[in-house]
Amino acid sequence: MICIISVIEKGDILGEKIKDILGGDLILKSKVKDFKLNNMTKECFEKYDSIIFISSTGIAVRAISKYLVSKDKDPAVVVVDVCNKFSISLVSGHLGGANKLTLMVSEVLGNTPVITTATDNMDILAPDIIAMNNNLIIDDLKIAKIIAGRLVNREDVYFKDDKSIIKCPNGYIETDEIHGNAIWITHKKLREQKIKESKVISYLSEYETRTVLKLIRKDIVSMLTESASGHPGGSLSSADIVTTLFFKEMNIDPSNPKNPDRDRFVLSKGHAAPVLYSALARKGFFPVEELSTLRKFGSRLQGHPSMKCLPGIDMSTGSLGQGISSAVGMALAGKIDNKAYRVYTILGDGELEEGQVWEASMCAAHYKLDNLTAFIDFNGLQIDGNIEDVMNPSPIDKKFEAFGWNVLVIDGHNYDEIIDAIEKAKACKDKPTAVICKTVKGKGVSFMENEAAWHGTAPSKEQCEKALAEIGGDR
Repeated sequence: MICIISVIEKGDILGEKIKDILGGDLILKSKVKDFKLNNMTKECFEKYDSIIFISSTGIAVRAISKYLVSKDKDPAVVVVDVCNKFSISLVSGHLGGANKLTLMVSEVLGNTPVITTATDNMDILAPDIIAMNNNLIIDDLKIAKIIAGRLVNREDVYFKDDKSIIKCPNGYIETDEIHGNAIWITHKKLREQKIKESKVISYLSEYETRTVLKLIRKDIVSMLTESASGHPGGSLSSADIVTTLFFKEMNIDPSNPKNPDRDRFVLSKGHAAPVLYSALARKGFFPVEELSTLRKFGSRLQGHPSMKCLPGIDMSTGSLGQGISSAVGMALAGKIDNKAYRVYTILGDGELEEGQVWEASMCAAHYKLDNLTAFIDFNGLQIDGNIEDVMNPSPIDKKFEAFGWNVLVIDGHNYDEIIDAIEKAKACKDKPTAVICKTVKGKGVSFMENEAAWHGTAPSKEQCEKALAEIGGDR
């Protein structure tokens, strides 16, 4: 018997859809008081042979894997990640039941890709799914080699330096992307390398998003060192927010940057341009190598973003307060044109001292712009020092509430809290959402953290090397 568990409210409608088609019992988080995933997991493993989890991140996968370590029972378990464009993770299960359940769920969701986690029987499971579904992702090199070896009747397989080389009619392709038979085999090492060399990165897992975040922080430090001017503090403090939006949430396409149905992003705190430039480059809007031209004569990467210079920039910003005003206009236009796109903007906490911010905020609430989400980078410091000493905007949350906004307060460096805030903003109706993000100026570089002096000071070459070492990872 099948049990369908929706771990987040966003998945409840999907859960109903799967139940209508496949049958079984449905458990909705929104309707269960004191919902606890671990307890729910244990109870379901004892009662059901087939379980479908609907989640927002890898939380369900982690809970299941942890529980299965010491248990003999092995039900067919599938996780549908609704925040990763409905990817399906085949976590575990008996051969026949797991295959059948995975393929049924994939069919319900329009032949959505299946992602396998390396288990002892996966070398048998995966080829069967390939044969029946032709759409598979494998996150383990050892299993990838075994599976590739079972496909020799279709392709010649070679292995070199821990990489599978597939001989196809049109050449040789590494296991990172095999399109000869619509098969995609990958593992973390190759995936990280792809991100480092990225031209285009689409929706990423939590692990991959954190990998990109390190690259963006390094890009910020490196390009500012090269330019010998710019703003590292606020760029680093907002990097988590920007990375999550660009690589996990927003509907944007580097090959079609002017798509009228795309989501919009406005960096209202325009002096933090380095974080935006890095995200755009890593996303594929322009070559990563061009980041080194920041603020140089003739460069498209000006000190503040210009929509006339680079693709992917929705609004030129720099004069504080004007960015959120433009974002409000975009959101209002979306309502008038009956478009489904969403508008995201990031403001600095010092920027809230501008009266224009509050005029725009009043306008957004008046027109019920629930398609607008404003992130406030609340790091507590501005160019002249502590914001409380310069011109205290606190309490920020109460001010936005008074202006009629839906208000959330989160840790601006916590991936799960950022994702959760985005989901809550999308669920809120008739109100724009302000997400007050508690952040650290200069985040990730110890000697820059919580230091107002790093608001607009570029690091020296020696400081750059130290910062890059602290951030970690290969460049």
